[in-house]
Amino acid sequence: MQIPKEMSTEDNIHSAESEEADEEQSDEPIAAVAPVVNVEDEIPADVFASPAFQSLDELFNEQKLSGTHLALLKSKYTLLHETLKSAQESEIQLMQEAKRYAAELDYQRNELDKADHFPESYSTEVSKLRRQLLDCENDLAQKEDRVYQQQYKIKSLTEEKTVFESELEKQPKVSEFEKKAKAMKEACEDLRKEITHKKRMVRILKEDIEIKNKQIEDGQKELQGKLEIEEQLQGDVAELQSIPGQLSKDMEKINRRKINLEKKKAEFDDEIHEIAVSLKQIDQKSRMTEDERITIMKELEGKRVMQDTKEREINQALKISELYKDTESALMGERASLELKLRHIQMDRKTLKDALLQTGREKDRFIRNLKKKELQLKVTNETLDHIKMMYNRVKSQAGILPKDDGTMLEKRNELQSEVKTLKKNMIEQLSLTELETHLLHQCTVEEDQLLAEQRIAVEQVLNLARLSHIRNDEKDQKARDLMNTQHRYEQSKEEKREKDLAFESYQKKFLDSQTKLREFAKAYQFIKNERNKYVNLTYAASLKIEELTENIKAITLELELRRNNSYDKTKELQKEKLLQVNSYVIRDSLRRTMNKTLEMLSRMREKTEEQSLNMGKLSAQINQTEADMVRLRKRYEMAVQNRNERGIQLIQREEEVCIFYEKVNIQDSLLRNGDLELNGLNEEVRFLKIQISEEERHICMDRKILLLKQQLDKDLITQKAQLSRWQITVRNLEERMQNPAAKNRARLLEGKDPSFSELTGKIDQLDLQLARKEEQLLEKDLICEQVRRFCERIRRKTENGKQATLDLAKQINELQRKIREITRKMMSVVSELSMQQANAIKLQQEASDKQEFVEACYLRLEQNLAPCEEYENEWLKIIRNEERYKASKAIKAKEKEEEDKHLLASGIYTTADPRPNAYIPDDDSGLPLPRPYGNLAPFKPSEPGANMRHFRKPTIKPIEI
Repeated sequence: MQIPKEMSTEDNIHSAESEEADEEQSDEPIAAVAPVVNVEDEIPADVFASPAFQSLDELFNEQKLSGTHLALLKSKYTLLHETLKSAQESEIQLMQEAKRYAAELDYQRNELDKADHFPESYSTEVSKLRRQLLDCENDLAQKEDRVYQQQYKIKSLTEEKTVFESELEKQPKVSEFEKKAKAMKEACEDLRKEITHKKRMVRILKEDIEIKNKQIEDGQKELQGKLEIEEQLQGDVAELQSIPGQLSKDMEKINRRKINLEKKKAEFDDEIHEIAVSLKQIDQKSRMTEDERITIMKELEGKRVMQDTKEREINQALKISELYKDTESALMGERASLELKLRHIQMDRKTLKDALLQTGREKDRFIRNLKKKELQLKVTNETLDHIKMMYNRVKSQAGILPKDDGTMLEKRNELQSEVKTLKKNMIEQLSLTELETHLLHQCTVEEDQLLAEQRIAVEQVLNLARLSHIRNDEKDQKARDLMNTQHRYEQSKEEKREKDLAFESYQKKFLDSQTKLREFAKAYQFIKNERNKYVNLTYAASLKIEELTENIKAITLELELRRNNSYDKTKELQKEKLLQVNSYVIRDSLRRTMNKTLEMLSRMREKTEEQSLNMGKLSAQINQTEADMVRLRKRYEMAVQNRNERGIQLIQREEEVCIFYEKVNIQDSLLRNGDLELNGLNEEVRFLKIQISEEERHICMDRKILLLKQQLDKDLITQKAQLSRWQITVRNLEERMQNPAAKNRARLLEGKDPSFSELTGKIDQLDLQLARKEEQLLEKDLICEQVRRFCERIRRKTENGKQATLDLAKQINELQRKIREITRKMMSVVSELSMQQANAIKLQQEASDKQEFVEACYLRLEQNLAPCEEYENEWLKIIRNEERYKASKAIKAKEKEEEDKHLLASGIYTTADPRPNAYIPDDDSGLPLPRPYGNLAPFKPSEPGANMRHFRKPTIKPIEI
C-alpha cells in the first residue's frame, strides 16, 4: 500500500504543476512584466530649486505667509520629497527583483512544457482518483483565495481607519480651543483692568482740570484788575499787535499736524478696507469652490466610490479654512479696537505731557518770583542793619551830650537878667553925657532887636531843615512808589505772558478734542459699514441655507435611488448646520461689538457735552479779554476756505484711491489663481502621499518576511555550529575506534536489537511523514503563486484607476483654469470701465464748477466788486502786511531813539539815573564854575526801604542861645 500512495502523491504534484502552467499560459497578459522605463530619470531634482519652494518664497515676500507657516510647509515638502526618493529607489529594487523572478518563471514554464509531453493516453482508477482529489483541492484553494481576499479587504479597511483616526488626531481638539478661549478671556480681563485704570487716571485728570479751571478763574479775576492798569500803559500795544501773528503761526502748525494725522488715518482706513476686500474675496472663493464641487459631484457620480475619502478630506479642509476665516475676522476686529485704544492713549499721553510742561513753567515762574523776593528781603535786611547801625551811632552821640532837664533855660534866663543888671549898674557908675546915654540906650534896643531877629532866623532855619527833611522823605517815598509800580508792571507783564501761554495750551487742548471727536466719528462710520457688511453676509448665508434645504428635500426624494450616498449627504447636512451655527455665533459677536460701540458713543457724547461747556467758558473769557479777535476771525475764514480746498483735494485723492483699489483687485485675482494652482499641487501631493502609504504598507510586509528570513539565517548559523561540533566529536570517536591501543575502543549497547519488521515499519512511517510534508509544501507553493497572481491583478487595476483619476483631475484643472481666466478678463474689463466712468464724471464736474466760477466772477466785476472772495482776502492781506510793516518800522525807530538816549559817551548802554561828578564851590573869591570831584567823589547813600514807615520821625527842638 505504500508504493501506490507515493505514486498518487507524485501524480497529484505533476497534475497541479501542469494546471498551474496552463493557468499561467492563459493569464499571460496579466503577468508582472518589468517596465523598460528608466526610473532613475524620474527622480526629482534638488528640493530648493523646485517650483513649490519658489512659489512659497514669493508668497512669503508678498507677506501672505508667516515665517512659521513657511518653515512648516517647506519641512513637509522636503519630507514628502525624501519619501518619494526612497519610494523610487525601492521601486527600482522591486523592478530588478521582478526581472529576476520573470526569468525564473520562464525557466519553470519551460520545465512544465517538457513535463506536458509525457504520454497521457492510458486512464486508470488512480488517475481518476487523482483528478477528483485535484478538483477538491482546487475548490479548497479557491475558497481559501476568497478568504484571503476578504482578509486583505479587512486589512485595507483597518489601515484606512487608522489613517482617518490619525487625521482626526491631527485636527485641533476642543480642549485646545477652550485653552485658546481662556487665554483670550484672560487677555480681555487684562484689557478691562487697563481700561479701568485709564478711567481712574481720566477722573484724576478731570479733577486736576477742575482745580486748574478754578485757578484760571481766579487768575482771570486778577487779570481783569490788571487789565484796567494795562489800559493806561501804552508801551504794551506793540507787544499785543505781535500776538495775532504768533497765533496764526500756531494755527498753521496745528493744521499741518492735523493734515498729517488725517493722512495716517486714511492709510489705516485703506489697509482695513483692503483686508475687508480680501476677506470678501476669500468668501467668494469658498462659494465658488463649493459650487464647483457640487457640479463635479454630479459629473462624477459613477466614480464616487473611489473618491469618497478625497471628498471627506476636502470637506475637513473647508471646515478648517472657514474656522480660520472666522478667527481672522474676529482678530481683525480686535486689532481695529486695539488700534483705536492705542490712538486714544497716545492723545491722552500728549495732553498729559502738555499739562506737565505747563506745570513746569508755573514752577519756574514761582521759583523766579521766590528768588526775587529773597533778593528784596536781603536788600531790606541790609538797609535795616545799616539804619540800625546809624541809629546806634546817633544814640551813642546823644548819650555823650548832657541831658537837658529844663535847668538850661532857667540858667539862660538868669544869666540874661544878670547881664541886664550889670549893664544898668555900669551905666549908673559911669558918668556919661545925655548923648552918650541916648546912644547906649539905642545900642541896647538894637541889640535886643537883633537877638529877637536871631531867634526868628534860628526858628526859620529849623523849620526849613524840617521842611527839607520832609521833602527828602517824600522824594524817597515817591521813588519807592515808582519802584513798586515798575515791579508791579513787570509782574503784570509776566502774568500776561503766562496767561497767553495758558490760552495757547487750552487752544491746543480744544484742537486735540476736536481731532478726537473726528476720529470717533470715523470709527463709528467704519463700524457701521462693517455692520452693514455682516448683515449682507448673514442675508447671503440665509439664502444659502434655503438653497441647501431645497437640496436636502431633493436628496430625500432621491434617497431610495441613492442609498449608498446617504451617509455622505448626511455629513454635508451636518457641515451646513455647523456653518449656520457659526453664522449665529458671528451675528451674536457682532451684536456685542455693536452694543460696545453704542456705549462708547454715549460716553463720547457726554465728553463732547463737557467739552462744549468748557468751550463756552473759554469763548466767554476770550470775548472778555481780547478785542482783536476780528482779525483772527478773518484768518479763520481764510483757513476754512483752505480747508474746503483741501477737502476737494481729498475727494480727488479718494477717487485716485478707488482706481488703486481696482488695480489691487486685479492683483488679488492673480493671487487667487496662484492659490488655486497651489491647491492643485496640494491635491497632487496628497495623491502622492496615498501612493507612499501603499508603498510603505508593501515595505512593512516585506520587512515581516525579512524578519522571518533573518530568524531562519540565525537558526542556520546555530545548526552549522552544532554540525561542526558533532563532526569534531565524530572525528574524535573515529580516531578512538581506529586506535587499537585504546581502552574504551568498543562499548557494548544495552537493550534489545529491533527486528527487521519493526525497522521496516519505522521506515514506512517516516516515508508517510515525508510524503505529507511534501504535499504541504506543494500546497503552500500553490497558495503563494495564487497570492502573487491576485496581487499583480490588483496592482494593475489600481494603476489603471490612478491613470483615470489623473486624467480626470487634469481635465478639471484645465476647466478651472479657463474659468479663472475668463473671470479675470471680465473683472479687468469692468474695472477699466468703472475707471473711465469715474474719470468722465470727474471731468464733467470740474468743467461745470469752472464755468460757474467764471460766471460768478463776471457778475461780481459788473457790480464793481472783486472777482472772488479769495482774491479780495489776498489783497486785504497784502495791505495788512504793509500796515504791519510800517507799524513795526515805527516801533523800531522809537526803540532806537530810546537806546540813543541811554547810550553814554563811552558807548556803554545804561538805564541808571546820571550821577553828579562835579560841584560848585561856595567861595566868594572865585567864579561859580563846576569843579570835578575826582577820585574822592561823595558817597551816594542807598534809598531807604519800605520798613522806614515803621519808624517815627524825630522832633528836633530849637536851640535857644
